[in-house]
Amino acid sequence: MRIRNKLLILLFGILFVFMVSSAYATSFQNGDFSSGFTGWSGEIMDTNSSKTVDPASSDYFNIVPPNNQAQISLDDTYWNNTLYQDYDMGTLK
Repeated sequence: MRIRNKLLILLFGILFVFMVSSAYATSFQNGDFSSGFTGWSGEIMDTNSSKTVDPASSDYFNIVPPNNQAQISLDDTYWNNTLYQDYDMGTLK
């Protein structure tokens, strides 16, 4: 009986953490790429530097139909390319 009570307390604790943390979660803008790369930024890197690019106008980022999945391309020059979003999570209360 004691083990069952401890498991229930653990389960409720885990559920509580997920419920509280989901209240502060920030969702991606255009996370399904249905509007192209709206809300997304890209970064391409070579061995010496990196630069921020607009993924909509860069050959290193593409939207692949039919499910609108993002595809990131690499080559011998730019070997570490990133697609990301900046967002503000606000303050935790």
